[in-house]
Amino acid sequence: MGKLLKKIGQCMAKHKWTAIIIWLVALLGFGTIVAKLGSDYNESLSISGIPSTEIQSTLKKEFHQDTDHGTLQVVIKTKDKKGLLQPKTEQAINSAVTKAKEKPHVSSVTNPYQEQKFSKDLTTTYATVTYDQKTNSVTPATIHKTQQAFKTLDDQKGVEVEYTGTVSIHPMGVNEIAELIGVAIAFVFMMVLFRSFITAGLPIISAVTGLALGLIVIGIGSNYFETASVAQSLAMILSLACGIDYALFIINRYRTNRATQNDYLTALGDAMGTADSSVLFAGITVIIAVSGLSLVGIDFLTQMGLAAAVGVAFAVLSAMTLLPALISLAHRHIKPAKEELHHRKNKSGIVEHTIIKQPFVTAIASVLVLIAFAIPSGHMRLGMPYNGALPTNQTERKAYDILSDKFGEGINGQLIIVAKLDKNASPQEKQQTVMKITDHLSNMKYVKMATPGMISGGGKVGSGQSGMQQGRQPQPGQMNNSQQPGSTTSAAQQSAKQKQMAGQGQPGQQASAAQQQMMLQQSGGKLPDGNYAVFMVIPTHGPESVKTDKLAHNIKKYSKTTEDKMNTKLILTGSNAINIDIVQKLNQAIPIFAGIVMALAFVLMMLVFRSFIVPLVAMAGFGMSLLASFGALTAVMQDAVMHTVFGISKGAPIIAFLPVIAIGILFGLAMDYEVFLVSRIREIYLLTGDTTEAVRIGMRENAKVIITAGLIMISVFGSFAVTTNPTSKSIGLALAFGVFFDAFIVRLIFVPAMIKLCGKWNWIFPGMRTSKIEQQKREK
Repeated sequence: MGKLLKKIGQCMAKHKWTAIIIWLVALLGFGTIVAKLGSDYNESLSISGIPSTEIQSTLKKEFHQDTDHGTLQVVIKTKDKKGLLQPKTEQAINSAVTKAKEKPHVSSVTNPYQEQKFSKDLTTTYATVTYDQKTNSVTPATIHKTQQAFKTLDDQKGVEVEYTGTVSIHPMGVNEIAELIGVAIAFVFMMVLFRSFITAGLPIISAVTGLALGLIVIGIGSNYFETASVAQSLAMILSLACGIDYALFIINRYRTNRATQNDYLTALGDAMGTADSSVLFAGITVIIAVSGLSLVGIDFLTQMGLAAAVGVAFAVLSAMTLLPALISLAHRHIKPAKEELHHRKNKSGIVEHTIIKQPFVTAIASVLVLIAFAIPSGHMRLGMPYNGALPTNQTERKAYDILSDKFGEGINGQLIIVAKLDKNASPQEKQQTVMKITDHLSNMKYVKMATPGMISGGGKVGSGQSGMQQGRQPQPGQMNNSQQPGSTTSAAQQSAKQKQMAGQGQPGQQASAAQQQMMLQQSGGKLPDGNYAVFMVIPTHGPESVKTDKLAHNIKKYSKTTEDKMNTKLILTGSNAINIDIVQKLNQAIPIFAGIVMALAFVLMMLVFRSFIVPLVAMAGFGMSLLASFGALTAVMQDAVMHTVFGISKGAPIIAFLPVIAIGILFGLAMDYEVFLVSRIREIYLLTGDTTEAVRIGMRENAKVIITAGLIMISVFGSFAVTTNPTSKSIGLALAFGVFFDAFIVRLIFVPAMIKLCGKWNWIFPGMRTSKIEQQKREK
């Protein structure tokens, strides 16, 4: 493999302009294709194969609820109490609703005055815009045109208009500013390492070119394969970081070779044959690790893993083909590392005084540091993205806070329950079953309100807008489903109705009466005889609350009772229920995925280093660094420690899919540093038979480069901490913490200390050749 890579590198160097032109043509060609096709990323994080998503087809068939269509929730708040009753405000809202119906791709718009969706103080209401397009197909331009219809409301004094919904008002993705910050910081670190503007720029050019082509290919693929938008974010983060790191190691090896070789082509070929072999192995390791996300069996994780694998593949391809051409082009300006190596040989520093002389103390100290940071991971909670964690200046967050304040937090975390009724029961028996379920749901702990269940076969349920959507953010439910469109209920009657629906007085009797009246109204005086019923439950707490999770689990437990006593099965759905199912499935998948990764780590390390001890130490270090990174992330994102520094507006559960992503990516990166460091230590040991000298030389020659590479990774990942999107922020911080703990504490302290402690036992392996010194001793 080394000989082949050497030939490829020298070929690219000799034909540098051809290689550069091929890359430019590829960028222009694929760029033209993506310009014509565009991209079709999916903003929602959906998952198939779970009851909460499979029941969506039943909702569509039995209740005419099309959960695929995008919705925009328009939240309207007046400053004055009872402001919604002012004729001027009412006229403006009605006018805005009429204008919105005329906008492109708008299927329907609910009128708050017809449906009586008012807060108790009559200051806040909301209208739901439903589009005739699927959620992912609603463009920002379409959303903007809809918002223009409500512009006159926003201009009125004392009226605030905010927006939320299943459509993406602010598309999820990586902040371009964060990307530029990461690149700029990486450039500074390489300037310090190489002391050359041109040399420092080559890894940036190589990595950015590979990143650009990779993202273009992923964008084209999104038109043919369902791809979550966060997959693009992950591919961008990982491709950029790996591309810079891989180029950095190759250039550093080239400069080292040039210290003893006058011919730059020979030095470059040798660098490609050695460093490029490590880069290829490291890249393949990362690709395998992120592709392994598909083993979890979750749709969007598979999409993220495969997109990241494509990004890393182009980073490796760029390092193997474009970088040699760039080095050849600028070889006169790349200084050899001769002087730096001579200077470093006369230094011992921290390696001599700590790791070499006190390996046991050093190893124990590093373990204690990792354990200390890992402690918060013990109470880490997993959840899904929700608008309550967004920055306070975003309209989705403002809408979330307004609805929580005026209607209760639970309005943002509604649960929809579909009951599969006993098909052999009579209409009256089905009605009685639905009434009993409604009464029980209304009196459950953590329930603020449960709307009367409606049986299929009696027409369309409600207005068909709220709560039934499967988007990123659950929508406010029909607070007054018992009222029909066109109702002219007075404010006093409305207040009484709200108290009744909230469960004051005798909730069971009121719910039954309201339900019976509704059933009769929707079926023209005849009870519906469908086999399904739908209920809506508004919890007392928000979607991120543990109590809302407990409510969902209690409803699932109650389903066992209804199955035994009523032959009726209850199935939870809606955005919040789907998120709970995703979290549950991810919790089950994480140990399996971690086990597969750890087994892969052991096998790969054992084959590469022909050792049992080295892989065990590597895995132990990887496990500790992973827990430490999770602990640091929990403290920042969930516990909101130093929240002002990291720009956290509100502590929230850790993104549920983040642990498996971190495991896959950090495993690959950990193997990178392990290979670059331990391979050199092993090489020196085989030459000298002296573990102390092997560790000293291995650290002396590789520590500075690993430190620079680690700082670059931390800079690229950590730069995404400035993004406003909590998902990108969480991923960036998790990976930055992980690289810090693994590169600086595990690979540069714990691993060499353990190698020093274990001595020759590191290399006990069947068929392992002894060092040259030992062979000479045996011969004598």
